[in-house]
Amino acid sequence: MHETILVVDDDKRILQTFARNLNLAGYSVLTASDGDGGIQVYKDQRPGIVLVDIRMPRVSGFEVLHAIRALDAQAEVILVTGHGDVNMAISALRAGASDFIPKPVEQETLDAALQRAEERLRLRRELREAQEALRASEEHYRAITETAFVGVAIISENGELTFVNEAFAEMLGYSRAELVASNTPVPHYTTGGMSFAELTSPQEYARYRNMITGEGAKLRHQYETALLHKNGTPLNVLFSATPLQEEANGRYQGTLAVISDITELKRAEAALQEERALLAQRVAERTAELSAANAELARAARLKDEFLASTSHELRTPLNAILGMSEILRRELYGSLNTRQHKYVHTIEESGQHLLNLINDILDLSKIEAGKTTLQLAPFSVAEVCQGSLKLIQHSASEKRIGITFTINDKGIVLNADKRRLKQILVNLLSNAVKFTPEGGQIGMDVVGDHTQGVVKFTIWDTGIGIAPENGARLFRPFIQLDSSLSRQHEGTGLGLALVYRLTKMHGGSVSMESTLNQGSHFTVTLPWLDTEETPSVENGPPETSETVRAARLKAASGTNNTRAHLSGTVVLLAEDNESNIETFTGYLRAARHQVVVVRDGNEVLERALETRPDIIVMDIHLPGVDGVEAIRAIRAEGTLREIPIIAVTALTMQGDCERCLGAGANTYLNKPISLEEMTRSINAQL
Repeated sequence: MHETILVVDDDKRILQTFARNLNLAGYSVLTASDGDGGIQVYKDQRPGIVLVDIRMPRVSGFEVLHAIRALDAQAEVILVTGHGDVNMAISALRAGASDFIPKPVEQETLDAALQRAEERLRLRRELREAQEALRASEEHYRAITETAFVGVAIISENGELTFVNEAFAEMLGYSRAELVASNTPVPHYTTGGMSFAELTSPQEYARYRNMITGEGAKLRHQYETALLHKNGTPLNVLFSATPLQEEANGRYQGTLAVISDITELKRAEAALQEERALLAQRVAERTAELSAANAELARAARLKDEFLASTSHELRTPLNAILGMSEILRRELYGSLNTRQHKYVHTIEESGQHLLNLINDILDLSKIEAGKTTLQLAPFSVAEVCQGSLKLIQHSASEKRIGITFTINDKGIVLNADKRRLKQILVNLLSNAVKFTPEGGQIGMDVVGDHTQGVVKFTIWDTGIGIAPENGARLFRPFIQLDSSLSRQHEGTGLGLALVYRLTKMHGGSVSMESTLNQGSHFTVTLPWLDTEETPSVENGPPETSETVRAARLKAASGTNNTRAHLSGTVVLLAEDNESNIETFTGYLRAARHQVVVVRDGNEVLERALETRPDIIVMDIHLPGVDGVEAIRAIRAEGTLREIPIIAVTALTMQGDCERCLGAGANTYLNKPISLEEMTRSINAQL
């Protein structure tokens, strides 16, 4: 007959699993879903074994343990600990738990723990029975000791065995006749049996003698010791010694000993300690593996960033030449083209622009996922950004004869957000609307500022092909295209909506979609409408005069600074080392009737600026010799050049390039590839 078991756990699923498995194993099971309930059930039912989870709300497993220990100091309480939590298990045993079981609970581990608990209960009950029998009359004493499962022995004052029960003899592998010459009942025992000293080591026998002499003879003792089996094998036993005294004068007459074999229990404890040590070792090994894996992940992320930066620069440089020269040819700056040549140039320009968009999307998504993209928050007009976004897709929409509608409930809405990133979000959604809307369809953008909810909603809609409901959840994942066949009708990387989703989340907003197949789609971007606050500007004082600046001043003062006298009109100093870019930019600038002075090395920028006194400087920040950013600082440190506008040219390959340019003193920046319109507009804005 198994013990009644109380299971205390706040997880109802685990509670039900324990109850079912224990019932199947033949146990009577009581349950409680919290610590207070478990304590009350124990008070009312007094089950033999308690299984209690350590981590519970309000009343923890430790508190339940202490409460039960207060009711019964020898209660069998097994704590259930978190998986791998060795320290928690050790704390549980120190707090007085009989045993512990790690989560997730294995049936074999649970069965072993319950068997140990039942064995301890059985031993305690037998021990209590034996001790109660010793306090009973002489007639009952012999019957109880003869039938007890634990060993019982009487040791005389001089250390001889005068009585042993059958269990004691079997425990040590002897017959009762070998241990005791005459088995006579207490107190009429005789001498002539084996000495207790023969059954233990000299050290342990000396320990026993020290306890029973002097004042110790009047006390009861219980301790763990070792007895020797007949075959020489040591047995771990729990030794309980009660002094026997003459009723008349209370003189010590010997010892009544109750002995329990705890060899298996000690073996189990040793195995448990070994398991704990092994578990701790595994935890340490796993921690080391995770640390190594994290280091490798960090290294891989760094290598990926470096690869993307390098690849981007290498791709953008030829793209700048392709797009720039295509535009020069299309505009017939170096001669007229026939119809077929115009068509070919248009194809080259369109393909180059498509490739540039792919590169930009991949880099943007990579930087966002790496946490290296920061928002530049500033107040701006929502209507202005929306109209600018619509202009960018107007040409592609008109080619498909698609009508465009724009509504806004308040043209004075001012939003504090990243203007460039919002425009990127809107253009992505509008481009998709044009792409997936057949010729003659309609697209639109509706903007609603909601003061009550504190949000601005941008809804981009179309009358296009729509999206099936089962595909809605996949839309915002990167590199996912609903039509993934090689012959798909619509081009793209599947990154546009992923970028929309991530950039919106960075603003603290949300994206939703409603669509009906073959009828159209509505994408709504909701951004928080926060109070506008001017972003503080970064002020940079003039850097200290470097050796480069002093050398350039001396060279300019030596008589070589009269170049400006031979130049007429607007003079542009172009600092660029790539020959294709030089040819492209020179073509742009000369088409706008500017005089161009080319510098190919950063070391020469300041010197040439002092010689020519240009009206404006176009500076590639990645120059050989002195870096373009340092060259900008050097120019700003020279008082006579401090007011010359500087346009920095970046490839957006390194995080923070634009911020570094502006921080060094550039007036603005352009990202490669650069069109003629962008170059002309930027120069005109600075002059």
